Amino acid sequence: SQSTGVSSQKRPKPCLISVGSGSMQLALIKNMGFDNDYFTSGNWITHPTQGILNTYYWARKYYSRLIKRYISHGKVLEIGCGFGDLLHHLETTHRTYGVEVSKYACDQARRRTPKSEIMNRDAYDHLRNTPDSFYDAVIQICVLPHLDEPALVLGEIGRVTRKDGIFLSVVPNPDYPLNRIKGHLSAMYVDKTHKYLYGTGQWIELTRSCGFEIVRRGSTGLWDVPYLPLIPGFLQLVLFGWPSALQVVSGRIILPPWLGVDLIMIGVKR
Repeated sequence: SQSTGVSSQKRPKPCLISVGSGSMQLALIKNMGFDNDYFTSGNWITHPTQGILNTYYWARKYYSRLIKRYISHGKVLEIGCGFGDLLHHLETTHRTYGVEVSKYACDQARRRTPKSEIMNRDAYDHLRNTPDSFYDAVIQICVLPHLDEPALVLGEIGRVTRKDGIFLSVVPNPDYPLNRIKGHLSAMYVDKTHKYLYGTGQWIELTRSCGFEIVRRGSTGLWDVPYLPLIPGFLQLVLFGWPSALQVVSGRIILPPWLGVDLIMIGVKR
């Protein structure tokens, strides 16, 4: 059998995160499924039609620019590619692959990214049937917390990424200061398809244990408004969100890891 690169001893237990006046176990949240309903609610409702007017578009364009900074060509896999918005920005310069468990999302992605190879299958199933060192870069944007065995998937990511290849990983950061203010209304808790919400230290430990040197860390900024009562949400988006906008325009990681809803990591396979 193929090695995953992660021993059972190195798999951290899901952490307890303090929320408001109490605490909640954030592991093994019931999976609501990734069917048509999931992809026709929330952010997914509007972003295909709004295009550049939606922050989702700019986030995916930003991540594509990060990849291009580290690798100008080669084979790139996105795990949980959704509608293919990120691959859309890469497929003219890279050989792009996407794996997505939702057939509905896959159909959308194939229309949006005709040059990419989109596979409708489980991430772990795809990775364990992929040869060693096959990809030049692997991307996962907040997908690992949805999976049954994120440590196993990370191990396979390490195996299928070539030496000096790139791993772009974005995960929710339950440790950021304003998450206590949001409490149970935090986006990472509202999404009931999350099964694991590790602390930033645990994600970093797991990623390193799979053979990646983390060469850059940062955050996505404070986009989960509102944080304050009474002040309209759009004003709070300006107040709290301008550093994120500056980061997106720069195409670089400039926000520190603690200052944001999500942790961004760039790993290099050693």
